Amino acid sequence: MMGIAIVFVYETTDPPDWDADGVPDASDNCPAWPNSGQGLPPWPIPVDDSDCDGFDDAAETFLSTDPGMACDDGLGLPDWPPDFDDNKAVDIVDVLALKPVFGAISVRHDLDASGGPVNIVDVLAIKPVFGAGCV
Repeated sequence: MMGIAIVFVYETTDPPDWDADGVPDASDNCPAWPNSGQGLPPWPIPVDDSDCDGFDDAAETFLSTDPGMACDDGLGLPDWPPDFDDNKAVDIVDVLALKPVFGAISVRHDLDASGGPVNIVDVLAIKPVFGAGCV
C-alpha cells in the first residue's frame, strides 16, 4: 500500500500578539488587555496581573476566573473577578451580588482571595474598578 501526503508549511515572521492590539506580546505592557497606545486601565495593576484587570493571576486562579482573559469572552467561565454578571461592566449589580453571601464562605465572591468569609475587604476590592467597563 502506498500513500501520498501533501504538507503545507506556513512560515510567518509576525511576532505573537495575543490581544490583537497591534503591539507584539514581547513588548506589550498588558499582553491580554487590548491597549494599542500602551495606556494602562485607570485602576491599579498588581504585579503578576497578566490581563491587567486589577487582580493578580494567583487571586484569579483562586476565584476560578480566567487570569489570561480581561473581559468576558462568552465561553462561560467568568473572566473579570468583580463582574459577577459578566456584562463587561462593574456596577451596583455586582456590589449587590455580595449581599447574599456576606459573612459566608464563597470562593467566587472572595475577591481578596483570603479563603475566609466574604466581608468588607471583598466589597472594597470592587472600589478601584467600580463604574468601569472592559473591552
